[in-house]
Amino acid sequence: MDRTAFTGGPAYLTWNGLTLQMEDDWTAESEIVTVPQRTNLQGKIGDREEWSLTRIKCRPLAFSTGLAGVLAKLWPYDPGDIGTRIFPGTDLPAVIQTKGGRSITYAAAALYTPPPLRFAPNRPLFGDMELLCLRKNNTAATETDAHVVDASSAYSQPNLDPLDIVSSAYSLAFGSDSPLNAIETDEEGIAAELKVEFEDRKTARDGLLNAQIKNVELIVKFTPENIDSEAFNDSLLVTDGTTAGRGKLLSGRGKQLTITGVAPGAPILTIPLAAAPTGSLRFSGQSRVGEVTLQAQRKATAGVLQDLYAFTIAS
Repeated sequence: MDRTAFTGGPAYLTWNGLTLQMEDDWTAESEIVTVPQRTNLQGKIGDREEWSLTRIKCRPLAFSTGLAGVLAKLWPYDPGDIGTRIFPGTDLPAVIQTKGGRSITYAAAALYTPPPLRFAPNRPLFGDMELLCLRKNNTAATETDAHVVDASSAYSQPNLDPLDIVSSAYSLAFGSDSPLNAIETDEEGIAAELKVEFEDRKTARDGLLNAQIKNVELIVKFTPENIDSEAFNDSLLVTDGTTAGRGKLLSGRGKQLTITGVAPGAPILTIPLAAAPTGSLRFSGQSRVGEVTLQAQRKATAGVLQDLYAFTIAS
């Protein structure tokens, strides 16, 4: 074997107007989905193709420059999007540009798993995300290059300013009353996850063609260090009182949750209404309160439901 024939190396991703550089190694995992062909006499004798797909799994770096636009495209979903199909009529290709001089273009890509966010100065902002790639719209699988095109392409180094990578301390406020209006967390910081459920849309002739949003939820988790058992029971996780009771909405005891980046260019996440469905007290050498889960609720103003969350950027 020619010793120069070994392949491999890093790459960056372009999708939906974004150029994403990754924190670590990442993958594009392709699959031909099949169903088994069986006979009564011989059992399984082969596999029939259903459709092909690729899942691009990566962890992009977060830069302060243009962060608002990136968040708008990587956290685009809201409960009001229920029923929306995530693959538009005009395809959004995902292009992987390798340092070795190849461009690998997947014809149609859509955001399937938004990256979870970690608000901590010693953690990257973005977690792992996933793009789902299908073949071109209105194109049969039998056509060449319907799904992917791999071609020679001169490598161009994307701009990189290490000082522009998001790094910030964050403040956490749940309501306006002390001590919940200034919660200190453990070193893991605050985790926020936008959880989206989909229904795959298929036809008998073409198989998987789209995915439709079924449900969108937002969950925030953290372990507080300056909350005692009294504040936990009376203000954070309210298990009894006027706002508690069988059949009552958790939004009745909800408060605004705000995660605020301190450094200029860092994100500020505002959830108009959130409530804590779970939490724990610990009786050990650890801090008194364990991990707390806050779940975003729907807030209505004059009968109109607000967005589940909103981002701004610290100045």
